[in-house]
Amino acid sequence: MLDVNSQLQVLFEQHGVSTVTTDDKVLLLTKQPALLQARVTSRQYPTGATSQLDVRLFIQNQMVVECFGDPSDYCLYRLSRQLLGQLSALPLLPDLSALIVLTIPEVVAQELAAPRFGVTQQFLAIHRIRYEAGQPLILHNTTTPDGRHMAWLAVENERFYFVMYLDPTGAEVLWVDTEEFHDVWLRATSATRPLAELAALTKLRPSAQWNMGDPRRVGGARHQESGLDFTLDTPPDTFENKLGLFLDFLEQDAAGIRALASRADCTLRVASYFHNGNSMLGGFHLNAPLLKRLNNLDLSIDFDLYATGEKWGD
Repeated sequence: MLDVNSQLQVLFEQHGVSTVTTDDKVLLLTKQPALLQARVTSRQYPTGATSQLDVRLFIQNQMVVECFGDPSDYCLYRLSRQLLGQLSALPLLPDLSALIVLTIPEVVAQELAAPRFGVTQQFLAIHRIRYEAGQPLILHNTTTPDGRHMAWLAVENERFYFVMYLDPTGAEVLWVDTEEFHDVWLRATSATRPLAELAALTKLRPSAQWNMGDPRRVGGARHQESGLDFTLDTPPDTFENKLGLFLDFLEQDAAGIRALASRADCTLRVASYFHNGNSMLGGFHLNAPLLKRLNNLDLSIDFDLYATGEKWGD
């Protein structure tokens, strides 16, 4: 009979959870100790399986998790992460919440090494994921409104990203896709007002500024207008989230931005880099709240779209 408790014990210890074996159970030494009991029952199923894995998790003599499945190594691997996710959701065990994020690099690396999705295979046939210290470079982890994780991976020599969508526990990849790189900034220029006058209109600090007649950074030509750029350094994210964060930044001095917009050519600019996989780039969604916020700042918005990268194979 498979010693499933010992295997689960090893998997938990690999993720920093100390354990003690007691008879046919495993004691998890978390902030509130939990008792894990698992057993394999021989049984013939129509699918061809010959056994069933039953797992129960007890806290203070109360069963909080009950599940079953097939006792394969992959099932045990997934099960340990699902249990960690269940534990982290309990108010008695807040110290386990970080373990979900810690498993994401392992799950991502597993999908890249042995792809379960055809999209992963196709993408790796035309592009390469960036690695650091032997691990895939995950630039950012975000969470969708329904609780799923998004792991944003860097792609060699490209600005767009390869993204894996994982279930709320971070234990399983649900889907993969490419996502765009978005650069959002505000530019204010004037051919009649000097830089000092423009800068005095807002309390926000510009990331770049120039006077009419100053040499441009590239090419040697001179600026025909005075101007200011405002940028915000944010990690990879969806267009809506990037725009929302940038508007949060501008709204710290909404009156100053409105004053700048009334005296200069003031435009919120977006440069987006899409993967040109099948020449269908998609688009943007500006919901009503975002449009209202732009209107409240008296700002227009301008988009520059770029398609880069290799096309999908046949």
